[in-house]
Amino acid sequence: MTALAPAVLSAQEVYSLVAPSISLIKTPTGTGSGILIAGGYVVTNHHVVWPYEKVWVVFPDGTELGDVPVVRWDPYADLAVLGPVGVAASPVSLVNGEGMDPGSEVHLIGYPAETDLFPQPTITSGVLSRVREWDLIDLTLLQSDADIAGGQSGGALVNSSGDVVGISTWSFSDAGFSVSTSASDIAEVVRLMLLDHEEFGRLVPLYVDAFGAFEFAVELVNTWDAGLYWFEGTAGSTIEVAIDGPSDGRLAVVGPAGVVMVVDDTYEGRESGIVELPVDGPYLVFVGHAVGLGELSGRDLASSVELSPFYDPDDGQSLAIGESLGALIDYQWDIDWYELPLEQGDTVVVWTEAIATDTAVYIGYEGAGLDEWGWDDDSGPAVVGESTNAWLHYTAPISGTYQVVVQDVLGQSGGGYFVGVGRADPLDQPVASEDDGYGLRFEVGAGTTGENCSSPSIPRNRFASAVNSARAGFWKTCCLPRC
Repeated sequence: MTALAPAVLSAQEVYSLVAPSISLIKTPTGTGSGILIAGGYVVTNHHVVWPYEKVWVVFPDGTELGDVPVVRWDPYADLAVLGPVGVAASPVSLVNGEGMDPGSEVHLIGYPAETDLFPQPTITSGVLSRVREWDLIDLTLLQSDADIAGGQSGGALVNSSGDVVGISTWSFSDAGFSVSTSASDIAEVVRLMLLDHEEFGRLVPLYVDAFGAFEFAVELVNTWDAGLYWFEGTAGSTIEVAIDGPSDGRLAVVGPAGVVMVVDDTYEGRESGIVELPVDGPYLVFVGHAVGLGELSGRDLASSVELSPFYDPDDGQSLAIGESLGALIDYQWDIDWYELPLEQGDTVVVWTEAIATDTAVYIGYEGAGLDEWGWDDDSGPAVVGESTNAWLHYTAPISGTYQVVVQDVLGQSGGGYFVGVGRADPLDQPVASEDDGYGLRFEVGAGTTGENCSSPSIPRNRFASAVNSARAGFWKTCCLPRC
């Protein structure tokens, strides 16, 4: 007996079936979409909610929910689970659509470019263009030509039978292709996150009040190290900070909307500034060393607001040839540094791979000149579109401990990435690649994003400029327009 083909629904029927279960998600920095699933949980993208642990959610029937907790997030797969919420809408099922043929009709339902407080979701239609795979973590991605815009992240990719087969996440290329994570893979990641929640309880906070103080003695262990101190900021309030020391230093304040202040006015070691905070949320005070200028030294930090130390767990970890690590962008413009022992003449490839983070890699040893450091931005293989992964070929000039530095290039999200080291052929000498700026774009709706910051753009084809700007991270390039 021949099996009956699934019913083919019109776009109107698909919308009526799915739209009531698609929520608008709002944070102080932007908007996104979410999908109601069984148990009253809402699935969305990690970059929609990060770095907030509670968000505002509204459904098409007008149900408004404030301070909905983030249960768990997976920054590698760019997923987050919120809730549970008590709403009248029916949950949808996450259905495996990886067997769909290219050309199959699909729809995107979500809240692109949304400005209303209590909106109705929108629908766009197109076809499945192709199925892609991120082999490193076995994640399937569904590419479509259905129109996508800011605010659509976390929305539903739906087939012609009304099944949710993906969660819309990115766009790429001037053609405006949308990329969605397969619902089949999402279902498994969500299952594991909820099991973890049942066993361990609430999400571990990004920022912990270890102890608070207005003054700190900051000790930096190498050129790339940073003193990090956090506080909970309120929009419209101000903070005044200052550092003082025997050598040139850099001082910055960075928050959910990006960098709000950068100070490097003198060579004598004292820097100070005052800034008004644009949005509510967690902020970090960054104290760093000016690359290539003076000796490493301690410096004193003073603040008008009580600060707590923030410890980046990735900094100082050990790498080895043949090994890789998973790591996180813990704050916007984060720079992580690792230690790698090499013998003179060792030829290695240092690589990064991510789908929610644009990374650059540097390698060198403490005391090396700027021209002795190796670097790469986008030479690695792409998962989708133009590459945002690094692939750096390097031969060690001396024996010793090297620093491998991974930089968050764009400062757009707190995503996860993988970094690894492998042996390479000494005759293989690829050329470092400049960032072309055309990688994946997140589809987060406009909020207060720091788009008016005025830091200069640094040419990426000059290594000295790249290193100096990378050390401060945030003053390499400043403003990435939201899609």
